[in-house]
Amino acid sequence: MEDGAMYEMLTRLLVEEFGLDEDQVRPDATARQLELDSLSLAELAVIITEGTGVRLEDVEVSPDSTLGQMAEAFGRALPPAPAGRGALPPSLSPSSGDARPAAPAPSLDQALSVAPAQS
Repeated sequence: MEDGAMYEMLTRLLVEEFGLDEDQVRPDATARQLELDSLSLAELAVIITEGTGVRLEDVEVSPDSTLGQMAEAFGRALPPAPAGRGALPPSLSPSSGDARPAAPAPSLDQALSVAPAQS
Protein backbone atom coordinates (compact mmCIF):
# COMPACT_ATOMS: atom_id res chain seq x y z
CA MET A 1 0.00 0.00 0.00
CA GLU A 2 1.19 3.46 -0.74
CA ASP A 3 1.98 5.69 2.23
CA GLY A 4 -0.07 8.38 0.46
CA ALA A 5 -3.30 6.40 0.80
CA MET A 6 -2.59 5.66 4.47
CA TYR A 7 -1.73 9.32 5.04
CA GLU A 8 -5.02 10.38 3.42
CA MET A 9 -6.88 7.94 5.68
CA LEU A 10 -5.10 9.30 8.79
CA THR A 11 -5.87 12.85 7.73
CA ARG A 12 -9.56 12.03 7.22
CA LEU A 13 -9.79 10.28 10.60
CA LEU A 14 -8.06 13.13 12.41
CA VAL A 15 -10.33 15.74 10.85
CA GLU A 16 -13.63 13.82 10.97
CA GLU A 17 -13.25 11.74 14.14
CA PHE A 18 -10.91 13.87 16.26
CA GLY A 19 -12.13 17.29 15.10
CA LEU A 20 -8.73 18.64 14.06
CA ASP A 21 -8.53 21.57 11.67
CA GLU A 22 -7.45 20.43 8.19
CA ASP A 23 -4.81 23.18 8.10
CA GLN A 24 -3.10 21.66 11.16
CA VAL A 25 -2.83 18.19 9.66
CA ARG A 26 0.48 18.05 7.77
CA PRO A 27 2.96 15.21 7.16
CA ASP A 28 5.57 16.90 9.38
CA ALA A 29 3.17 17.61 12.29
CA THR A 30 3.81 15.47 15.33
CA ALA A 31 1.08 13.93 17.42
CA ARG A 32 2.21 16.20 20.26
CA GLN A 33 1.85 19.31 18.07
CA LEU A 34 -1.67 18.15 17.19
CA GLU A 35 -2.35 17.69 20.92
CA LEU A 36 -2.92 13.95 20.54
CA ASP A 37 -2.05 12.28 23.82
CA SER A 38 -1.33 8.58 24.30
CA LEU A 39 -5.05 7.85 24.75
CA SER A 40 -5.87 9.60 21.45
CA LEU A 41 -3.11 7.65 19.71
CA ALA A 42 -4.47 4.42 21.15
CA GLU A 43 -7.99 5.31 19.94
CA LEU A 44 -6.61 6.12 16.48
CA ALA A 45 -4.76 2.80 16.42
CA VAL A 46 -7.93 0.91 17.45
CA ILE A 47 -9.95 2.57 14.67
CA ILE A 48 -7.27 1.67 12.12
CA THR A 49 -7.02 -1.88 13.50
CA GLU A 50 -10.76 -2.41 13.20
CA GLY A 51 -10.77 -1.12 9.64
CA THR A 52 -7.58 -2.71 8.31
CA GLY A 53 -6.57 -5.63 10.51
CA VAL A 54 -3.28 -3.99 11.53
CA ARG A 55 -2.47 -5.27 15.00
CA LEU A 56 -1.54 -2.65 17.59
CA GLU A 57 1.64 -4.49 18.53
CA ASP A 58 2.85 -4.24 14.90
CA VAL A 59 2.97 -0.43 14.96
CA GLU A 60 5.12 1.84 17.07
CA VAL A 61 3.92 5.43 17.30
CA SER A 62 4.60 8.01 19.96
CA PRO A 63 3.63 11.61 20.66
CA ASP A 64 6.82 12.62 18.82
CA SER A 65 5.92 10.64 15.67
CA THR A 66 5.00 12.75 12.66
CA LEU A 67 1.89 11.96 10.64
CA GLY A 68 4.17 10.93 7.79
CA GLN A 69 5.97 8.46 10.08
CA MET A 70 2.65 7.13 11.39
CA ALA A 71 1.34 6.61 7.84
CA GLU A 72 4.53 4.74 6.96
CA ALA A 73 4.36 2.57 10.10
CA PHE A 74 0.69 1.68 9.63
CA GLY A 75 1.26 1.08 5.91
CA ARG A 76 4.15 -1.34 6.58
CA ALA A 77 2.02 -3.26 9.09
CA LEU A 78 -0.96 -3.77 6.76
CA PRO A 79 -1.64 -7.37 5.82
CA PRO A 80 -1.07 -8.14 2.13
CA ALA A 81 -4.06 -7.28 -0.04
CA PRO A 82 -5.83 -10.13 -1.87
CA ALA A 83 -5.11 -10.17 -5.61
CA GLY A 84 -7.12 -7.55 -7.46
CA ARG A 85 -8.09 -5.62 -4.31
CA GLY A 86 -6.68 -2.58 -2.56
CA ALA A 87 -5.16 -2.91 0.88
CA LEU A 88 -7.68 -0.57 2.53
CA PRO A 89 -11.29 -1.59 2.99
CA PRO A 90 -13.82 0.72 1.32
CA SER A 91 -14.79 2.29 4.66
CA LEU A 92 -11.22 3.55 5.19
CA SER A 93 -10.13 4.13 1.59
CA PRO A 94 -9.64 7.72 0.48
CA SER A 95 -12.87 8.86 -1.14
CA SER A 96 -13.20 9.28 -4.87
CA GLY A 97 -15.52 11.76 -6.55
CA ASP A 98 -18.32 9.38 -7.47
CA ALA A 99 -17.94 6.76 -4.75
CA ARG A 100 -20.57 6.37 -2.05
CA PRO A 101 -19.61 8.08 1.23
CA ALA A 102 -17.56 5.89 3.51
CA ALA A 103 -19.18 4.46 6.60
CA PRO A 104 -18.03 6.26 9.75
CA ALA A 105 -15.14 4.65 11.58
CA PRO A 106 -16.13 2.89 14.79
CA SER A 107 -15.83 4.84 18.00
CA LEU A 108 -13.45 3.63 20.68
CA ASP A 109 -16.40 2.21 22.64
CA GLN A 110 -17.63 0.30 19.59
CA ALA A 111 -14.15 -0.97 18.75
CA LEU A 112 -13.51 -2.16 22.30
CA SER A 113 -16.80 -4.02 22.41
CA VAL A 114 -15.63 -6.30 19.59
CA ALA A 115 -13.98 -9.54 20.64
CA PRO A 116 -10.17 -9.45 20.21
CA ALA A 117 -8.76 -11.06 17.08
CA GLN A 118 -7.49 -14.60 17.46
CA SER A 119 -3.75 -15.07 16.90
